[in-house]
Amino acid sequence: MRFLTVQQITRLHDEGIALFGGDPGILDYGKLQSAVVAPQYYRLYAGADIVGCAASYAYNVMQAHAFADGNKRVGHYSVRTFVEVNGHRLNASRDQLFGLYMAIASGIWSRDAVESQFRQWIAPTNVSMA
Repeated sequence: MRFLTVQQITRLHDEGIALFGGDPGILDYGKLQSAVVAPQYYRLYAGADIVGCAASYAYNVMQAHAFADGNKRVGHYSVRTFVEVNGHRLNASRDQLFGLYMAIASGIWSRDAVESQFRQWIAPTNVSMA
């Protein structure tokens, strides 16, 4: 399983700010580091699969509020990038994702609830070798 680094997530954040606006910068580097390693620890200590680790990225990056702006957006970019580099896809509408991400940011949904929802939306990419 391939995990994202602090530098990769920071780059995703910077790209989102450049495209859509917002305040750049990291507010708390320690919180960012913790959010980035959380999926790795979840895999190591609980045996989490791709879906569980994706939920960990969404939940931890958004809850950390490590960036000045764009925390939900970079959480989404982190999830999408993580699942894609690991041969999966995220199949959810913008409205579904918006509702989920707002619930995470407001503290309504737990990581376990996010993981349960992602189980319906994340699937392996079917690659034909014809």
